[in-house]
Amino acid sequence: MEAIAEQLFFTLFNTKVPRVLLKADNPDFTIVIYNEAYEKVTYLDGRDITGISLWEAFDPANAGGDGAKLLMDALVTASKNNKPVHMPSFKYDIPSGHPGINVQSWWQLEIIPVSGPGRAASYLLTTINNVTDQIENSTAILDSKLREETLNEQLEAINKELGNKNEVLQATNDELNTLNEKLTRSENDFRMLNAELEERVIARTQSLKESYAQQQALTEELVTSTEEITASNEELLRINEELRISKQQKEEFLFIASHELRTPLTTIKAYNQLMQLTKDEIKRDRLVIKTAESVERLEKLINNLLDLSKISESKMLYEKEPFDFKNLVTECVENANDRYPTHEIVLEQVAEMTYTGDRFRLEQVIQNLLSNAVKYSPEANKVLVNSWVEQYSLIVSVRDFGIGIAASDKDKLFERYFRVDHPTLRIEGLGLGLFISSEILKEHNGICWIESEIGKGSVFYFRLPVGN
Repeated sequence: MEAIAEQLFFTLFNTKVPRVLLKADNPDFTIVIYNEAYEKVTYLDGRDITGISLWEAFDPANAGGDGAKLLMDALVTASKNNKPVHMPSFKYDIPSGHPGINVQSWWQLEIIPVSGPGRAASYLLTTINNVTDQIENSTAILDSKLREETLNEQLEAINKELGNKNEVLQATNDELNTLNEKLTRSENDFRMLNAELEERVIARTQSLKESYAQQQALTEELVTSTEEITASNEELLRINEELRISKQQKEEFLFIASHELRTPLTTIKAYNQLMQLTKDEIKRDRLVIKTAESVERLEKLINNLLDLSKISESKMLYEKEPFDFKNLVTECVENANDRYPTHEIVLEQVAEMTYTGDRFRLEQVIQNLLSNAVKYSPEANKVLVNSWVEQYSLIVSVRDFGIGIAASDKDKLFERYFRVDHPTLRIEGLGLGLFISSEILKEHNGICWIESEIGKGSVFYFRLPVGN
């Protein structure tokens, strides 16, 4: 069991999400282990900080602002209360990997206490998220708004200048009226004054043209700034939505995974205790069988987690060789009949052919479809299996007579973590089986789909391309 727990821990720990495990030895908070994503995001560049205090690894004197105090308070709170702590964005500058140079950084943290034998927090599992880019984008938006305010002030100054020039024009008109009164006394004076007026009008017109051009340029610049602000807002909304969905999926998956893994472990422990207490050999044999079933269920959950990790990191290996497809389907049906005594798994027809692919992975797909058919038809007692060749395609179908799938859920069935909700039926599993199956079929250039009706059951299909 310890080997399984250790393997599960490293499967969940060594992901692309930066994580570090701290010892809850306030005030040092010694660094126990961290993954590659953490090493990359904190610019360690090969520097080993295992076994030293968090503050020795990242000097609070270089953090800037009150980031060091906020972080210390959060770690102390999580350790003291033995409850998760979620830290909002805070500033904590760290070394860049080059001597004497720090990187201005903003972070979001999730601190989860890990209880020891005495139920007090022994370790703190910390997941970090570098949100420096988002913070800098927000700063850019504020700069754009400030620039917009500056442009508005400049535009107001220009309008004020235009008003002053209008007052000058009004004064010129007054002067013109005075000249018109003198026109009756001297025609020569009128001509001189008229020439002077024409020159002033030309200058004024030129001045107005230049002012209008300036106003037009400022208007265009203001429009550009508005478009930039709108684009930045949309990008921030998109990033926030992605972060929200990612966090929600992570929390839902961790809750389901912890529950599903704890159930078989608790069952195994109970059966072992009963075996130690009973002297009845027949009863003990039954307990051994049930313990083996729980171990098999636990092994299936762990294998699904390992396959998910391999698919996420594109490390799933496939060994494609020719094999007897009829033999594969027949073995799967026989094994299912042994494993699920409550249902009769009927093989109605099977394609006789040699197919080139990964036999182990395709067996995993068929077993998953049979397992789902049994789980989602608790009131029925039969599952029908067929396979045939049609237009250069090998098709397999698994029909159950269970609860059926709602139309709104059909498109989500093959998504990661999706589980069908039912008001009275509790379905075990992590919501990974159909997602892993669809990824295996994609690797074989195949597809999968479903036909279903509520209350009457479902038919799961998958199609694999074959040659002539």
